[in-house]
Amino acid sequence: MKNRFKDEYITNWIHVAVVLRNMCAHHSRLYDKWIKVKPKLTKQDKVKLNISVSEESTYSYKVFHVIYAIKNLVRDEYILNEFIDKLDVLFCKYEMYIDKEKSVFLKTGKTY
Repeated sequence: MKNRFKDEYITNWIHVAVVLRNMCAHHSRLYDKWIKVKPKLTKQDKVKLNISVSEESTYSYKVFHVIYAIKNLVRDEYILNEFIDKLDVLFCKYEMYIDKEKSVFLKTGKTY
């Protein structure tokens, strides 16, 4: 089976997934947290997320961007949609604790 993406993208996405996993394993706060490892985003993803080439080098990536990049590793749409639905349920459950101005997820909407 041929990869849809270059190896450098896949390697990066696995790396950022491991960083995110380690943050979770060590009980780090994820909400409104900057990610030190920059996820590689495809040109299409950058367009969809309104990240211009000029601001890319200084762009601050958050957990949303990591999850957005990692979604490219999931080939099963059902699993991806189930994850997004569960995430949406969590946002609804804790809505009163979420600052909507700081949430890239809520600004972007549910069209991941």
